Amino acid sequence: MNSVEKLLNVPVDYYVRINMAGVVDIVDSVGGVEFDVPFEMNEPNQHDKGRVELEAGVQELNGEEALAVVRSRRVDSDLGRGNRQMELVEAVLSKVKSSGGLRNR
Repeated sequence: MNSVEKLLNVPVDYYVRINMAGVVDIVDSVGGVEFDVPFEMNEPNQHDKGRVELEAGVQELNGEEALAVVRSRRVDSDLGRGNRQMELVEAVLSKVKSSGGLRNR
């Protein structure tokens, strides 16, 4: 955090660190998430023993599909991939909030 703050001259109050394999568990634990897949995808699954094929557009993703979306590097840049990762985190949080999974304390 200190390095990023010094490099960009902006405060970093929080960050999220998620193991990519944990994405599958998180998304599946909330029953999937609605996500706007930006382009057609044909990506390896989490164990690299199969493929995950997705059409572009808004759809309900399971954990395996969500992982493919946030890991993809074939069409856009690392910045695009980072943006998809943030959008997925927001989609999961939105789903948890709307389902009452988080309570104010």
